[in-house]
Amino acid sequence: LSRAYTLGFDVNLTKLYRLVYEMMGIQRSDGRWAHASGLTYPYGWGNSYPKTCTQFASSSLATFNNMMGNSNLDVRMNIINASNWLITHNNTGSTPGTIYWTHDHYEPPIDQSNYLITANAIYTIAAARDIAIELWGESDPRVAYYINAIEMAKKWLRLNTVTAPAFNQDRTYRIMGLLWGGANATDPEVVQAVNDLLSRQQPDGGWKEYDGVYGSKNIQYSNPYATGQAIMAVKMLGNASHVGAIMNGTKYLIRTQILPQGYWSQGNSSQTVTGRPSQFAATMWPILSLGDYAVYNFSFEYIDEIGTPMKRVGPGETIVLRMNITNTGFGWSSHSAYFEDVIKLKIGGIPEGWTAYLSGPKLYHDPTDYPTECRVRLRQDENAEFTLTITAPLDGPPGFIAWVNVTAVSMNNLQISKELSAFAILDIRYGVIISCLEPNRILNPGESTDFVLVAKNLGNVEDTLSFNLTETPPGWNIKLLTQFATLGVNETCEVIVNVTVPEDALSGINIEFYVRAFSVKSILYFPTPVQDSAMLLVVVSPKFNILMTCPEWNKTVAPGTSVNYEIFVTNTGNSQGSVVCQISSNTRDWTAILDINVFPLGPKETKSILLTVWAPQDVAAHEVLVVRVDGYDQTNPAVTGFVETTSIATEYWGMYAQAVPDNKSADQGGIVTFDVQVFNTGNGNNKMKISLLSMQDVNWTVEFLIGDKTVNEILIPAWSSANFTAVVTIPKEALGGYYKIFFNVSDNYGHGCAVPVTVKVNQIFKIALSAHPPEAVSSPGEGVRYFLNVTNLGNGEDTIVFSISRPDFFRSWFDLDSVTLKPGEYREFGITIVPPVNCTAGEKNFIISARSKGEVSVSVLLAMEIVLPDLEIPYVEYRVGNKITTTPNEHDTLTITLIIRNSGKAIANDVLVRMYVDERPAQEDITITSVPANMSNQKKFTWSALVGKHVIKFKVDPLMKVMESNEKNNEMSTTIEVLEQERAMLSTESMFICGLVIAILALLVLILFYLAEKKRRELKLAEEQELAEQRARQAEQSAKPENAVEIPFNQGNQGGNMGM
Repeated sequence: LSRAYTLGFDVNLTKLYRLVYEMMGIQRSDGRWAHASGLTYPYGWGNSYPKTCTQFASSSLATFNNMMGNSNLDVRMNIINASNWLITHNNTGSTPGTIYWTHDHYEPPIDQSNYLITANAIYTIAAARDIAIELWGESDPRVAYYINAIEMAKKWLRLNTVTAPAFNQDRTYRIMGLLWGGANATDPEVVQAVNDLLSRQQPDGGWKEYDGVYGSKNIQYSNPYATGQAIMAVKMLGNASHVGAIMNGTKYLIRTQILPQGYWSQGNSSQTVTGRPSQFAATMWPILSLGDYAVYNFSFEYIDEIGTPMKRVGPGETIVLRMNITNTGFGWSSHSAYFEDVIKLKIGGIPEGWTAYLSGPKLYHDPTDYPTECRVRLRQDENAEFTLTITAPLDGPPGFIAWVNVTAVSMNNLQISKELSAFAILDIRYGVIISCLEPNRILNPGESTDFVLVAKNLGNVEDTLSFNLTETPPGWNIKLLTQFATLGVNETCEVIVNVTVPEDALSGINIEFYVRAFSVKSILYFPTPVQDSAMLLVVVSPKFNILMTCPEWNKTVAPGTSVNYEIFVTNTGNSQGSVVCQISSNTRDWTAILDINVFPLGPKETKSILLTVWAPQDVAAHEVLVVRVDGYDQTNPAVTGFVETTSIATEYWGMYAQAVPDNKSADQGGIVTFDVQVFNTGNGNNKMKISLLSMQDVNWTVEFLIGDKTVNEILIPAWSSANFTAVVTIPKEALGGYYKIFFNVSDNYGHGCAVPVTVKVNQIFKIALSAHPPEAVSSPGEGVRYFLNVTNLGNGEDTIVFSISRPDFFRSWFDLDSVTLKPGEYREFGITIVPPVNCTAGEKNFIISARSKGEVSVSVLLAMEIVLPDLEIPYVEYRVGNKITTTPNEHDTLTITLIIRNSGKAIANDVLVRMYVDERPAQEDITITSVPANMSNQKKFTWSALVGKHVIKFKVDPLMKVMESNEKNNEMSTTIEVLEQERAMLSTESMFICGLVIAILALLVLILFYLAEKKRRELKLAEEQELAEQRARQAEQSAKPENAVEIPFNQGNQGGNMGM
C-alpha cells in the first residue's frame, strides 16, 4: 500500500495508518514480534516464530518509512528496536565475518528459507542506519554498528549461491538482499544471480516456483507468485537489456489474472501441496511487479553558476540562485500513459537564524513533507526550473559561512540522489565615530562647561557603544555623563562631558583628553575592538609648532590582518600646547585607527602615536593604501603637520582544477578531448603553466588548446576561472583498456594541482584460424589428427571458443575447448576426428569455427577421404598329396589352398573364411587377423572325399562384418567329382600324362596372375602419385591468414587430450 501511494494510486491513508498503528502496538518491548498463540489478536501475543514474524513486520514498517517519508506516524524507533533485536539474534556463517538469519517457521511458499529472512533483515537494518544518521549524525557509533551488520550479512549472501533444485524465491531474495545492502548492479555476484534467474524464465513468460518435485506433486510450471517476485528482482537493477524478459513476464501475469474478480490463483505452487491454499500471496506479488518499470535518473545543476557558488550577503539581505532539474530516466507506468518520476527536494545545512526556501511553478508540497522539503513530478525528458532563496539573519558572527545544500532524491529509487551546495558569507561590519562640534574651549580657572559630542553607529547592524575617558590631569574635575548607548544602523546619540577647571590652574596650560567610543559587539569577534575617539581641549596657553615623522613608513600586510606604524610628533616651539591627530585620507574598505588622537606637548617634547591599518579579507594582491595623518594645534588649527604611510597587501595563493567529464572512450588512432576548468581562489593574478604530469604505461601525444591555439600557460585573474582543452591522440597500435593520465597546472612558485582523467581505448575483436594438414585419409573407426592455429589479431585480450560442424555419427574432440590470448598471441592445438565403423567411402568435410568474446567468428574447412578394403578369392588349389586334382578318389584327403586378397585401399581386420560343401558349412571357420591393403593371405582347408559330384564353395566375410567397397566378389565355387575306387585305377602312362598337363596349366595360370597383379599395382601407384600432386597444388593456392605461423606437421607422437 505504501508503494502504491508513492506511485500515485488512490490509497486510503486513514486505513493505512491504522494498519501501521496496530503493527506498532503488538511489538514486544525488546523489539521483536511473535506469532499469536492462545489469546485473540490484538489483545495478546505468543512467543512462536519470532525471527520470521520480526523480519516480516519490521521490513513492512521500513518500507512504510522509506516510501511515505515524514508521515503522521513516526515509526523510526520501532524500526531501530527491531533492528537491534535482529542483530543480536543472528547466526554466524561458516566463513569468518559473515552472519545470516535462519527461518524458525517453514510453510512454503512464504516461509521457506534463510535467504528471505536474511534479505528482509538487511532491508530493515539499512532503514535503521539511515534513521540513525538522521537522528544522531554519521559519527554516532550506532551507525557503524548497523553498517557492520549489513556488510557481514551481504557477504554471506555473496558467498552462498542458490543451487538447484531450489525455490525461485531464494534466487529473487538473494538478488534483492544484495541490492538492499548496497551492492552495485554490476557486481559479479549480482550479474551471475540475475543471469541465472533470467535463464529460468519459461516459454510462457513466467517463472516456476520450484525446480523439481515438492512433496508428492510436480509443481514445475509457471505461477503468478514466482513470476511477480522474479520481475521485481529484475526491475531493481534498472537494466534496459532486461526489458524483454520483464515484458514477457508482465504479459504472463496479465494473461493469468482471474477476471472479473481480479485476483491471481496459487496454482502450481508448494502452497497447494501444504493444504493451506490462499490467493493473497499470489495476488500481492503480481500487483507489486506490475506497478511500473523504470530506470530512474535525473540531472541537477545550477543555471547561472559554475561550480559551487560563494556569495556575500549582508544582514537581513537575500540571495537567489536559479536551479534546473531534468528527468533523464526512462520506463513505463501501469497507471499512466507516460513515464514519470517524483523527485523530492530537501534543503539542508540551514544555520540557526537563517532562512532558505525553494520556489518554482512546478514544485509542490506533499502532506508528509517537512517545511524544508518539496517535490516535483516530471515526465521523461521534462525539466523544471526553480530558485533557492537564502536570507541572512539581522545579526551574527562576521564572516560566518552558511553552507546550504539542496538534495534531490528519486522517490521511486532512493539510491538515486544528487546534491548542490551554496556558500553564503555573512557580511557584518562594525563602525563607530564620535565627534564634537566645539571640541576646544578657553576656560578660566574654576569655570565649568559641558562638551556635547555626537556618536554614530557606522556599521550595518545594531550595536551597543561604550564610552570612556582617557586619563584626566589631577585636580581637574571631568565627568562622563553618558556611559552606554544602543544604536541602530546610522543612528546617533549625544555624549555629555562636564569639565571644571581647577581654581589653581596656571595660565598658558592646555588640558586635553579623549572621549572614546567602542563597539561592544566587535569585542566578541576581533582582538582589537572597533573604536573611535574625540579629543576635547581646554586651552590655557595655545601656542606651539608641530613636526610629524614616521621612520618605517612603508610596510606589507597580509589580507585580513593589520600592521602598525609608529608616528613621532614633536613640538618644536617653546610653549606648551596640545596636538590633535586625525586620519584625513580615504581608507576605502580598509580600516585605519590611531591609538591617540589628542595629546599635549611641552616645548621641544616628542611623543609617539600608533597607527593601526587593517587590510580587508578580500583585498587584491599588491593593492596599496596611503594613509595621511594630520596633526594640528588644538588652540590654533592653523599650526599643522602631517605624515603619510604606505601599506601594500601581500599575495596569497589558491587554486583547484577539474575536468568535466573526466573519462572518455575512443578507438585506436582516435582523438579524445577533455575540457579542463581552472579556478584561481587567490587574491592575485596567476599565470599558470599547463603540462603533462604522468601517463599510465603509455607515451601518447597530448596537446593543450584554447580555441584552436596551442598553449602551455594560462593567465587567470584573482577569484576567477579559465578553461582549456586537453587533446589526447591515441596511437593506431594502442591496446584496448583503461589508461590514467594526469595533467599538471602550476605557477612559478611551485604551487599546483594534478588533474586526473581516464581514457578508455575500445577493444577491436579480430581472429585468424588455419589448419594443417587440411586433408587426410582414414577408414571407418580410425581416428585422424589435424592441427589448428588460432591468432588474436585484435588490440586486447580475447577468449576464443571452438566448435565443429561434422556429419552424423562422427566423433571428435579438441585439445582445447577455448583459449585466452593476448594481442598478437597465437596458439597451436589439435583436433581428433573419428569416423563411425559403418562409414561409407568418399570425402567427408568438417567446418571448424572459432568465436571471440566480441562475437567475431572465423572458420576453416577440413577434409577426410574414407577408404574401404575389398576382399576376394582369386585362386583356389585342390591337392591329394603332391598332385593337383579336382577328381580325387573316394576316401582321399583333399588339401585345399586358398589365396584371400585385399584389393581395396584400407586394411581389413578379423576376416572370416568359411568353406561350404553342397551349400552346407563343411568345417570350422578360419579367422585371419588382418589383410593389409593390396596384400594377400593364404589359408588351407582339408576334406575327406566322398563319392559323387560336389560343389565346394569358399566365402570370405560371410557374415558381412567388414565394410567393403565391393561385396560381390567375396566367394569362389568349384565342382569336384570323387571317383569310386575301381574307376580310379588308370594306367601309369595316363596318370603321368594327365599330371604333366595339369602342371603346365597351373604354371601358365600363375604366370598370368603375376603379370596382371604387377600391372594393377603400377596403375594404382600412378593414380596415387597424381592425386598427391593435385592436393599439394590446392594447398599452395589456399590463402594463408594474415600473421599465421606455419608449424611443420609431425605424424609422430601427437599426444593431446583424447577425451570427448
